[in-house]
Amino acid sequence: MGKDRALGKVGEAESAMALSMALMDQDPSVRVQAARALERVEGDQATPALSGVLMGDSDPRVRREAARALGAVRSQEARWPLEAAALDADQSVRRATASALARGGKRRANSP
Repeated sequence: MGKDRALGKVGEAESAMALSMALMDQDPSVRVQAARALERVEGDQATPALSGVLMGDSDPRVRREAARALGAVRSQEARWPLEAAALDADQSVRRATASALARGGKRRANSP
């Protein structure tokens, strides 16, 4: 199993640091999987890392996933980076951001 797939199976709170480090991997697919896994981390631990990726990653696929993940996090701190990303140069990131803001930080029905 590739490291990008393995990261998608992680998501416990104690893994937040490792996943945050994975957001700096050279491989964009690893960064996408790390963002997906960070969505499942309990509390606000993932918000700073996801916010940083949303605002600064060079790959729009990674920024789009970070926006989606932030939209699923119950955190007021997630709102300001989403609002800023509404002006992203990439249309798919702007769409993901708009969707995340419309969800209002509500977790998906199948999330804890």
